Amino acid sequence: MALKQEKAVVIESTLEKLDKAKSFIIAENRGLVIKDFENLRRSVKQKGGEAKVIKNTLFNIALKQKGIKLDGSKSLLEGPNIFIFSYGDEIELLKEIISFSKGNDKFVPKGIFLEGKVYEGPQLDVLSKLPPKEVLMARVVGGIAGPLIGLVSVLQAPIRDLLYVLNNIKEKKS
Repeated sequence: MALKQEKAVVIESTLEKLDKAKSFIIAENRGLVIKDFENLRRSVKQKGGEAKVIKNTLFNIALKQKGIKLDGSKSLLEGPNIFIFSYGDEIELLKEIISFSKGNDKFVPKGIFLEGKVYEGPQLDVLSKLPPKEVLMARVVGGIAGPLIGLVSVLQAPIRDLLYVLNNIKEKKS
């Protein structure tokens, strides 16, 4: 009976994390030592995330209760995993995870659930190379503002030219 209650608590806790998280990363734990796991937790926390070890079956139950499907990615929930929940900038956290994995062969990122879609393998590297959100937003705004500034300049030109002509006429008469 107590075991069933403990599982229910873990599932409830996982549901809360899934509600709060913008995305989550699944990584394979091939025997991280406690010191490395604590370093991972610390770096994940600094990037606005949380790393947890949860049984795959309990995590899968929580996913089903939330209506989240890992379409065709059943292998993500095989073997010992670490689940990393992102509460901040998802890409910055993914960059941190990829960086951590390069220095530790016992930790392998398997996939990320982001914006309702699962990304795996080489897609993780592509996502981790994206610039920060602020830079992307600045590029979009710049792309929109550039032509508008040009249009305003073109529309102001006849008025400006007329003022120059009138000013020259005024100076000649004086």
